[in-house]
Amino acid sequence: MNRFLNSYDNGHRDVFFCLAVNLMEIGDLNNVLKQADEICGNMDLSEKSDSAKRLLNDCASKRGITLKLRKGSW
Repeated sequence: MNRFLNSYDNGHRDVFFCLAVNLMEIGDLNNVLKQADEICGNMDLSEKSDSAKRLLNDCASKRGITLKLRKGSW
């Protein structure tokens, strides 16, 4: 969790990363971090954040997980 926030959060993705960490398997998260580290070498923080989000969404969709908060009255 801290790694996503420290390395890939542009100030607007903290809730998304928290959601992903709570819903996804640790192995999948480690694979996404490894891919993001390889891809995001010299990108600025905004590009890193977008790439990490895309990788997490791709991995989650393969597992049938939707990384989206449901807002509404409960």
